[in-house]
Amino acid sequence: MRGRLSHVVAAVPFLALATTTLGTTKRTYFDLANDARVRRTDLGADGALGDGAVLPDLISITSGGWSPASPATDPYTGVWVESEGADILRIDIVFEGLINPPGTLGLGPTIYDPFAFGPSPLYGSIEFDIDDENDTGGECSGAANFMYLASVGRLGEVPGTSIEERMAREGEDLDSSFASEPQYERNGADYVLRFCGCANVTVINDFGDPDGVFGPDDTWIVQSRFFQRAGGFAEVSGAFGGSAFGLYDPQTNLRFSHSISTGQTTVTLVYPLTMHGAASLRGEPEQPADTNVANHTSVEEAMSDVIAGVQFPIFDPCTNAIAAGWRNRHFEEYINPAQWRVRAVVGTAYESEDPGGALYVWTDAGFNQQFADFSSDRCVTPLDENLLLDEISALDGTGSDADGVVNGVVTLYQFGANFSVFDLNYDGLISPADAVLVEPILAGDVNSDCIVNVNDLNMVLSQWGNAVAPPGKCPDLSGNGVIDVDDLNVVLSSWGMACP
Repeated sequence: MRGRLSHVVAAVPFLALATTTLGTTKRTYFDLANDARVRRTDLGADGALGDGAVLPDLISITSGGWSPASPATDPYTGVWVESEGADILRIDIVFEGLINPPGTLGLGPTIYDPFAFGPSPLYGSIEFDIDDENDTGGECSGAANFMYLASVGRLGEVPGTSIEERMAREGEDLDSSFASEPQYERNGADYVLRFCGCANVTVINDFGDPDGVFGPDDTWIVQSRFFQRAGGFAEVSGAFGGSAFGLYDPQTNLRFSHSISTGQTTVTLVYPLTMHGAASLRGEPEQPADTNVANHTSVEEAMSDVIAGVQFPIFDPCTNAIAAGWRNRHFEEYINPAQWRVRAVVGTAYESEDPGGALYVWTDAGFNQQFADFSSDRCVTPLDENLLLDEISALDGTGSDADGVVNGVVTLYQFGANFSVFDLNYDGLISPADAVLVEPILAGDVNSDCIVNVNDLNMVLSQWGNAVAPPGKCPDLSGNGVIDVDDLNVVLSSWGMACP
């Protein structure tokens, strides 16, 4: 099985690992371009997409402190500033191609109108772990089923961090039960930029665009309940004035801006970190933090509310797991956006409303996950291929195999819902065709930073002569069970090469 079909391999986006640039003013996460692919969620995984749809293809996300020149009239023109102690936050999300604001998806009182603003609506969640702590933040509601840990496995990817143990590796994991493993609800997100299609979007300014469709070189400012504190804090919160008591989900503005010259769409949020920043952006006197989501809002107010609420006993197990870690904290230690950790999953919508209730077609995810890294060791090695083949052997012909025949192929029931991380080509089968795809995009890139250099060499040399169990575990690149000259040669054979 170690033979490879190079023309097939080259067509598959294997690596979804981010490169991160961290500064004192801002932090940028990068994702590979042109790695978007269709991952439907309807039962048959065959629902039609809209005509002319561009798949959301995440390129980068930047967050940091921001100082607008004219906060109340033009918050998007200004300069990045030292994030520690900043009053205002800026987030830029860059996509390849022309991506437009999302319409509604028939949830609650809304109608199914995803293409209200154009053929390529954006859905998904951009998740911000503002305390860099996996054990605080998350969702205790069905919203967890549409976030990173619930969706990244559909893309055949596994996070390269300790939170991977909470990801859904198959559809059955999405059981909406916090008591069961994996606890994908505990995703670490304290704040979320949510594109759910569950609330109406209002165009605040289209800058004279006459046709009502977000098109080439257009810039629009739109408003909805986009930037939200994580829903898992609701039970300890006194927030009011939002979509429900306890939810901190104010009406916020986003700027969508497409550039013909770059061929990219940038989605920008400018939002208050502090109550002083809120007053500045409103051009009004500063208000005290009052947990009223309908007046001045800020990250300071949202997280101070949580810190106050968790001082009292928490009886709900999910809320306790997600919120209790904020007890006795001070909000000012966690509003430095250059230090926030970011995860994201994005996608688009179906041409028409799915009768089974499927909402999204996932297309891309970020960051720090890797395609086919089933062993979660940050390398793609023979071990990962063996794990895939073991999965086939374990399920072939069993009750988990829809064809019920021992034939070297596992057929997934209604795989749009019951996906498997091992179904790398997303054809509803776990088969040798998936094993063909278990290959690193760059042989010898041990640390997965998209270049083969001295860092990869040092990782091999640091374990020189060690036995590896099971064989193929990183950095056993040759799969022979020991770190030796064979692994060294894999690194040297690709020396200096970088990801395409």
